[in-house]
Amino acid sequence: MLTAEEYALWVQRLHLSPEADAAVTAIRTGAPVRQVRSRVGNVPGTYSSVKMPGRRIQFESHGVEQWAIYLMERDPDVLEYYDQASRIPLRYDALRNNRTKQWHTPDFFVLRTVSAGWEEWKPEKALEKLARSMPNRYRQDVLGVWRCSPGEEYAETLGLTYRVRSSATVAPLLIENLRFLRDYWASPPPLDAPVVEQVLARVRAQPGIMLDTLLEQVALDTLYALIANETVYVDLAATPLTRHAQVALYPDAASAAQARAAATPAATSVTTLRWDGRSWIPLELGEFVTLQPELGPAVTLTRTQFQRLLREGALHIQTAADPPPMTPEVRRRLTAASPKMMAAANERYTQLQAWWQGETVPTAPRTLARWAALFRAAEDEEGCGYVGLLPHLNERGSREPRSDPAARTAMEDALKQWYAAPQKPSVWSVFVRYQHACEQRGIPPVSYRSFYRAARLKVGAPLTAARSGKRAAYPQQPFYWHLEQTTPRHGERPWAIAHLDHTQLDLELVSSVTGKGLGRPWATFLIDAYTRRLLSVYVTYDPPSYRSCLMALRLCVRRFERLPQDLVVDGGKEFRGVYFEALLHRYGITRKGRPGNEPRFGSVIERLFGTSNTQFLHTLRGNTQATKVPRQVTKEVDPKRLAVWTLGALAERLHTWAYDVYDQTEHPALGASPRETYELGMALAGAREHKRIPYAEEFLMMSRPTTHSGQAKVQPGQGITVNYLHYWHEMLRAPGVAGTSVPVRYEPFDMGLAFAYVRDQWVPCHADRYAEVHGRSEREWLIAVAEWRRQQALHGQTRVRADGKRLAEFLAANEAQEVILAQRLRDIEAQGLWETGSGVVPAPPAPVAVANVPDTLPDMASLPRYEEYR
Repeated sequence: MLTAEEYALWVQRLHLSPEADAAVTAIRTGAPVRQVRSRVGNVPGTYSSVKMPGRRIQFESHGVEQWAIYLMERDPDVLEYYDQASRIPLRYDALRNNRTKQWHTPDFFVLRTVSAGWEEWKPEKALEKLARSMPNRYRQDVLGVWRCSPGEEYAETLGLTYRVRSSATVAPLLIENLRFLRDYWASPPPLDAPVVEQVLARVRAQPGIMLDTLLEQVALDTLYALIANETVYVDLAATPLTRHAQVALYPDAASAAQARAAATPAATSVTTLRWDGRSWIPLELGEFVTLQPELGPAVTLTRTQFQRLLREGALHIQTAADPPPMTPEVRRRLTAASPKMMAAANERYTQLQAWWQGETVPTAPRTLARWAALFRAAEDEEGCGYVGLLPHLNERGSREPRSDPAARTAMEDALKQWYAAPQKPSVWSVFVRYQHACEQRGIPPVSYRSFYRAARLKVGAPLTAARSGKRAAYPQQPFYWHLEQTTPRHGERPWAIAHLDHTQLDLELVSSVTGKGLGRPWATFLIDAYTRRLLSVYVTYDPPSYRSCLMALRLCVRRFERLPQDLVVDGGKEFRGVYFEALLHRYGITRKGRPGNEPRFGSVIERLFGTSNTQFLHTLRGNTQATKVPRQVTKEVDPKRLAVWTLGALAERLHTWAYDVYDQTEHPALGASPRETYELGMALAGAREHKRIPYAEEFLMMSRPTTHSGQAKVQPGQGITVNYLHYWHEMLRAPGVAGTSVPVRYEPFDMGLAFAYVRDQWVPCHADRYAEVHGRSEREWLIAVAEWRRQQALHGQTRVRADGKRLAEFLAANEAQEVILAQRLRDIEAQGLWETGSGVVPAPPAPVAVANVPDTLPDMASLPRYEEYR
């Protein structure tokens, strides 16, 4: 980002007017004017920017808008960029020739070296649709560039720009490779200078050397880092970086362009190539080479792949020695032939071969002579006698409909207007209305059979959406496989994409202390999308909250010392909390939100929920399968009466299943186990050791929540107040600390402990009611607060302020109260998990060196108890 001095020089260099300067300054100092949201199947999210430190950049689509973010992050011409920066008015003529004014929020406002302005990013197909519905707002000029005249007119009044950017101008493979390299350009690892010089010497001596050749002497992480910082040049739009044998390295872009120009002329002047025994016609020669075979779909190769095939001789120019290619007519007839027609042609050719050799065949001689004539005619005219033997079964009969065209048009209108309706009318009732309409217009209607057949052909997602709603039509929509041919749906490596979600387990549990039933627990799963590996499983009685999210991430770091690059979550409020978002921002994790009511976007983790049930939970005593049909539940199968599992025992066995059994079982979608896929993926994508996160106090502190303001005021002699409790540490007595506001955090599973950031260090503070609240979770404490407020309200005291002393005494006096006791039992179970190692134990705080303050540890028995202050 620009400093104040750099920004002033930039404004002066661009000669911006005072109005433009004021508009840009308001954008730079303000917050986004709107929050992105999920709609029409898009996947919104937030991105931790490297170019804009301290900002989380929003994107409303993980397609084109997130592509724009990656391009701007790596574009040296972009100085700053802001998402959802401002609302601007667009004035233009609508289709009905009436003047309209629309307030519009562009996706980004971008400061470039010699310009500044708004940018709107959209898919090419969406722009084509908008150009038809709003031709005076969106249009494509003679050069094929998309324009928005109303936006340009508004921007010109301020001396700024407005640009419409299309997805067609971006190579998806380029974005994937930029995302793949993010760990190296966002957090550059240290490099050994002699090794860098060794690589540069090899690349200069042999421009275009393949990546796999260098792996014999240089570590993969080093090569990826050199590509990311552009020490060596790789065409990132040519091939995926995990295909080491296809990644060509050059000293610079000019060397790559020269090699590219020298390799392609041999194929640019020809019309036919020969590859794998087939003839191919090059349709496009650019960054990607598209080859059309004689039969079948076209094949797209990267330029690097195409050049390699030419060098190796696997692909060459068609010569006279090669069989002649098929003519368009032969290709058309072979493509249109059905399996039945092909079988008939094969049988005819077999009998002709036998007849020509003088053998006896069952077919009449005149028929054989006719087949031979057809064969020779096709041989002479098209160069392929076989097509002459194909029967013309598909050309027999009339294909024209016999009904009146006006009747067919009326039928289509009736089906669209009356059948595709939320009332879900029957075909017969619509046909009756259709008959009546035709009689009024004097048109002979089609028969009911034809009408019914036309209605059946309308079956599909659009009709189901009109009759039963979009949710009912969702299963009929085409399954999403890939964004593009080069955009893997589940990432291209381990740790690229992970899914985080909660599920209530199908098992009733009991207390290990009292044996009393405690209900069904919740499990939070974190799964790697590429390998389907379970990174962490956190089990608790608490319903989904930010605490479960933070604990799942803690477990992941404890196991692997890593966190994923992109985290896919649903629309739950626990995934949008301040604490959760702060942790993601600290470690550069992009959050993506799954669209509502579209479970396919979370099919990886949703399927795993089912797998955990069928393979593990449904085999345990006390599972809740019987309750799926409540009216059939009897005492003999009631899971509450059969429950024997405790939370600790379940968590231990669930972890064994997730981390050992499932981890080493072959996955049908992978053809290997998740662990094997993970190990292979790490070998191809690099170990990325510089991205390890030590499971130490720094990470634990970042995974602890803070208050709504994030700070607390140090009251002289009293300390800080967090969640209605007073906390104290001797450091708070240091000169100049009292009366100031300091950042605070607290441990959500032990309300007896909080942390204050004093004099450049986090110090542990103990609650004044430590004996009463030590070991109690935040959830139990908040339940007590709610119960206490309820009791005060019942006694007419609606404005009594909550404080730690009153609440602690209330908690101690009401231990037997059912709500609090139930939560206490659940917390005891969870604490047992931490003590046995099945969960996460908060690391004990390290001793803090306090300057100019006596180093004394607080005596728990002699902690002061403060009076009430009103």
